Amino acid sequence: MSKLKVYFTDHYEVELPEGHRFPMFKYRLLRETLISQKIIQTQQLEPTPLLDDYVLSFVHTEDYIQKVKHSKLERNLERLSGFPQSQKMYLRSLASVCATILATEHALNYGISATISGGTHHAYPDRGEGFCVFNDVAVAINYFKHQKKIKRPFVVDLDVHQGNGTAVIFQNDPDTFTFSFHGEKNYPFRKEKSDFDFGFPPHTEDGTYLFNLQLYLSQYIETHKPDILFYNAGVDVIKQDKLGSLDLSFEGCLERDMMVFYLAQKYSLPVVVVMGGGYAKPIDPTIHAQLNLFKEMNNFEI
Repeated sequence: MSKLKVYFTDHYEVELPEGHRFPMFKYRLLRETLISQKIIQTQQLEPTPLLDDYVLSFVHTEDYIQKVKHSKLERNLERLSGFPQSQKMYLRSLASVCATILATEHALNYGISATISGGTHHAYPDRGEGFCVFNDVAVAINYFKHQKKIKRPFVVDLDVHQGNGTAVIFQNDPDTFTFSFHGEKNYPFRKEKSDFDFGFPPHTEDGTYLFNLQLYLSQYIETHKPDILFYNAGVDVIKQDKLGSLDLSFEGCLERDMMVFYLAQKYSLPVVVVMGGGYAKPIDPTIHAQLNLFKEMNNFEI
């Protein structure tokens, strides 16, 4: 059986107001479909427990953590996050961070892991933005660097939206490389500076995207010499996505994923995969692209 372990957080239920743009139900739907189509086995799934919230302090300020925890955010910060604040939202957001921490531990031991959540790359140390409350990948990186289990992480952020929060968190950390491919006209409209940014014009298709990914990702992995990859595999790059500006096909999106895994295998790098964005409406194309991703993950070994 594949060494892949998949952590999920949809057992922490959050109800959003009717008409809210974020499809919270997609996480449960993906998990159920992975099982019903026998893409992963039940024993590969792990419900995420809540770790002590001190782990959040590896990135986030104590003032911000407490305000989220007790639903005391100022109205402007609540609007920035894109979510109504509540105890349930706090627990769900903490669980997403915990999932990525547990997935990182598994990847370090077995080579590959994933969370059916995560990729909350718009969260800054002192605020959330763009449907992101806490920055799960950044917390996991700083946590495991503190534990001295990783030294030179590499964030491969291929969500259609730039990982602005992640870029700022690691802007003065030469050991952590932030790599972002995104739509240049997509949110956030004021981009931050990653170690490497590549913004594509609207309606970019497979050929241009994949050519540049092959060129630059291999180059920067080679020069940075990382010891682990964190892959934000947002499928909001597909043409059917309602919040993305790019026009990748399902086949192009899968080839993107395969390219990341090929390079990880080539350089013997463990990989932690987080879901990032996906906002097709209806949601079926998002789930289809994610199912392709998980099929590929099951074939991964280092």
